Amino acid sequence: MSETLRQVLATLGDPLVSLLTAPAGLAVEVRDVVIHDVSDPPDAHRGDLVLIIGGRGRAAEAAVRAAAQAGAAAVAVKSGTELVEQA
Repeated sequence: MSETLRQVLATLGDPLVSLLTAPAGLAVEVRDVVIHDVSDPPDAHRGDLVLIIGGRGRAAEAAVRAAAQAGAAAVAVKSGTELVEQA
């Protein structure tokens, strides 16, 4: 049984995560959790919760865009001031 993004966020809660944007809403289904290193080719799929490693802020921007284009339910990145200010 899969969870919604709302349920994942409620489980993790503050101060562990901060939601910056949810273009598809909080009812989107999270089907899988994957870890993606920014130095690897993109491999996200629809419904994935993608955990970005190896880059913060602007260094993770290409990986975030690739995950979004693949239909990922959500992307988690350690904050960097550039990315936070941009959102």
